Amino acid sequence: MKRQTLTEERCIKYYKMTTYQASAAMRLLPAVKRALKANKIWATVHTVSASGMSRTISLYMVHKGEIVCLDWSFGKIYGDSITKDREVRISGCGMDMLFEANYRLFTACCPGSKYQGYCQYNRL
Repeated sequence: MKRQTLTEERCIKYYKMTTYQASAAMRLLPAVKRALKANKIWATVHTVSASGMSRTISLYMVHKGEIVCLDWSFGKIYGDSITKDREVRISGCGMDMLFEANYRLFTACCPGSKYQGYCQYNRL
């Protein structure tokens, strides 16, 4: 099954984004695609649940010389839910959940492209 291109309508319908969030995501989409393909997405874990079954995370990239947090515009794509503190929650254990978030974002933004291997982590 071929994945469909990410559009403003798909963001609103499938990811339950507001119109403003979807338009912000579409404005940032070309830069996010370039960052994903160049492996220039940074990730951080804020908290881990007591059971270890979920984490709150953030993904960042550099855009026009500034660090941009992708949680608000793309959080509903790579996360399972948004917490009341506006952090992205991702569920799962036994694997690298930062890689999983990066992979989810890549498959949504770059349909038909092959994921280029590994996720490299850099210290900020």
